[in-house]
Amino acid sequence: MNMKLFRALALILIFGGAGLPVSAQNDAYLIKTSDGREIIVDGDKPEITSGSVILKKIDHAEGYIFSNQGGRQKKFAPAQTVFTGVYSSRKSAKESISPNEADFTETSADSNLEDVGVSTARAANDATIAWVTREADFYHDPFLECASHSTRLWVKDVAALAGLEPCKNCFHSTGHAPGFINNESKGLDLASAGALLDNDAFLKWLEQHLPVKNAVFLTGQKMLIYPKQEMSSEALRELAHEVALAYRRHTWKVIEVLGKKSESDLENISSY
Repeated sequence: MNMKLFRALALILIFGGAGLPVSAQNDAYLIKTSDGREIIVDGDKPEITSGSVILKKIDHAEGYIFSNQGGRQKKFAPAQTVFTGVYSSRKSAKESISPNEADFTETSADSNLEDVGVSTARAANDATIAWVTREADFYHDPFLECASHSTRLWVKDVAALAGLEPCKNCFHSTGHAPGFINNESKGLDLASAGALLDNDAFLKWLEQHLPVKNAVFLTGQKMLIYPKQEMSSEALRELAHEVALAYRRHTWKVIEVLGKKSESDLENISSY
């Protein structure tokens, strides 16, 4: 091999792997071979094969040589998918419910009954305290079948049951108190289905058992109380809370209790 050509190729191999331009400052010729290819041959007097033709002389040879190993693969962070919105899983849920349950649609709601959440065929769980219908008058046991063709709103906050009556079929007929009331009272001082108090009877019970000077029902959802002696705001809040719990134990109904220190007090404390 021509030594000049050898040195030129050596330079190309050394510097070309990085994709750099390589030049050899030697005479070079553009030659057309017998099979029609055009190649550059370095050398003062190039040797050509039979059928090859020298097209022109060029000042020097240039070329780019690239590695055949390929570059390093660029790594990307794994894809992250964010799901938002309301989703339904009725197909899988229907497989585990009875035929009677499969005929109606159930929805989920927390303290605000107007906020309808994820639609499922079995929304009741340990956190559910009752189910109601929209514009309801009654609340029902979350794990009992009652009015099976009604659209159900699942409730997890006692405030959402304020002013509602316990369903007679779910609680009175079965002789058991609502689960959320039984859990919070642990069965102590809990009225039976046959001994539930009405509002007038509860006011009499209240005056005999708790330090309340006066109590009045503002609406079917709210009661206002005044303590017998002067109290701090913290103590009044606790008293309002105790009155609300007692009302649930003896009536199986939920009510919000507002507490005022006196008739002239502009502030009030809520049991919620």
